[in-house]
This record gives sequence, structure tokens and C-alpha cells, in this order.
Amino acid sequence: MKIYKFLILFTIVLLVQCTGKTAVKISIEEIKGTEWDITIAEGCISILSFMDDNTYIDYNCEMEDTLYGSYKIEGNNLVLYQEGSIYDKIYDEGSPHRIGKAKFKLSLNNDKLRYILREDYFDGEWTKSKHTFPEDYYYNKIKQ
Repeated sequence: MKIYKFLILFTIVLLVQCTGKTAVKISIEEIKGTEWDITIAEGCISILSFMDDNTYIDYNCEMEDTLYGSYKIEGNNLVLYQEGSIYDKIYDEGSPHRIGKAKFKLSLNNDKLRYILREDYFDGEWTKSKHTFPEDYYYNKIKQ
């Protein structure tokens, strides 16, 4: 009887592990030249565009700003290195109005990009942000 209970428990554990989320491998080639969007509110759509030279542009409709930086693949994640905003040039270095550097990790699943982590750059090092991203906050692919 003990072996029977053990086999049932082992099968349940195995099924739970097999049906869990698996990481999707991302290649740089499937990201280059693509565009993604997310509807924030009626009439407010943010667009994330990936260039062939491993740079990106992020039009943020809420802030009415365009952010830019570079991107690369780390493991199974797409990593964005935000370098600044198009408005940074009108503010002096060190101004609190400048956007500043940030690093974002995103996952790709079924043509949906989802932010999973943000890090901010302070005093020469990356610090994990307390900012969290809702499960339903993801970008949809609009241009191949």
C-alpha cells in the first residue's frame, strides 16, 4: 500500500512539474526589425520598435515621450538597456527631469512580450527596482 501511495504522489509531482511554465528561447533575429504595441487606454497606444543595429525606440503614450537604448538576449530573456529620452538634451546633466538609465528584462511567449524586471542605474551599479508589472501588461507583435 505504501508503494501505491508513493507512486501516486510521484505521478502528481511529475505532472505538476511538466505542466509548469517553460522558458521560451529567444533569438536576436526574431526580434530585429519588429514592432510591438500595448493599448494603455482608449486612444493611448505605446509602441516598442527594434532596429537591426540592436537599438530600440519606445514611444510611451502616457508620458508622451520617446525613450531609446540598446537591446540584447541574455539567456531566455530580452534585455533593454534604456539610455535616455529624446527630451534629455534640453535638460542639464544631473537634472531630475532627465530619464536616466534603466535595464528591463522581458520574456517572450506566443508573440507577446512581457516585462518581468526593472533595474535602475545609481552610483555606477544596477539596483533592482521595486516596480512590478501586472500579468496582463504585455506587448503584442504588430510588425514582423
